[in-house]
Amino acid sequence: MELRAPPAKARLVDESVPAMVWAARPDMSCEYLSREWLRFTGLAEEQALGDGWARAVHPEDLARWLDACVRAFDARELLQLDYRLRRHDGEYRWIRDRGAPRLSADGAFLGFAGACIDIDDCKRVECDLVRALERERRLRIAIEESLLHGVRVLVVDDDPGEREAMMKVLGVAGAQTQAACSSAEALDALPAFHPDVILSDLGMRNGAGYELIRAVRALPAERGGCMRAAALLRSERPEDQVHAAAAGYDAQLARPVEPLSLLATIARLAQPA
Repeated sequence: MELRAPPAKARLVDESVPAMVWAARPDMSCEYLSREWLRFTGLAEEQALGDGWARAVHPEDLARWLDACVRAFDARELLQLDYRLRRHDGEYRWIRDRGAPRLSADGAFLGFAGACIDIDDCKRVECDLVRALERERRLRIAIEESLLHGVRVLVVDDDPGEREAMMKVLGVAGAQTQAACSSAEALDALPAFHPDVILSDLGMRNGAGYELIRAVRALPAERGGCMRAAALLRSERPEDQVHAAAAGYDAQLARPVEPLSLLATIARLAQPA
């Protein structure tokens, strides 16, 4: 697509239209910026014209922006690019920019004209989705590798919903699980279940999580006194982690627990000391 040049001194867009429009000469120096572009960036026209318009591009995107412009101008092809542009308040926003060559009536190349729109909200949603998909991919790989195949985990939590959710994740990864809703029930389960790892909530009523680990550590080694254990913390306060370690827990996980962190921690604890 090519744009024929407008009459001399004519604006490229009706300034009443809230569009971020620009025009550049063949040497890529800017010769026109719409009122909306200037309002968005907070730059004065005299600051932005010429080479000044590049100062609003994010430093990390500047080389990519420049490369795309050089390629499009040299080839007289459409310019299509997403990059971050500094808004008047200092925040960088993702912009989608599209430009096309401008030609005179006799076909001479006059430069480019284009328009850009703010796509920051969509870009953030897209980035969140990419991160979520990556977490899912990593979890799937961990599950497919059966990190916990045959590992016995005793899950101790007085919240049925939380307990079942963790057991489901562990079970999918190949672990054998057993539930206990109190320290007494957990201690009763030890002789028959012989867990490799205890996963216990420290937020249970009456300090049951601390009571459990102290009772386990008091057992002889042949009865499970050296059994590995992970504590579930209701906060990430350093003092809580120190208290958990001092009581005898080998690892701590802060709630809400990410499935991948849960699997990685149990897999590490299940390894021979």
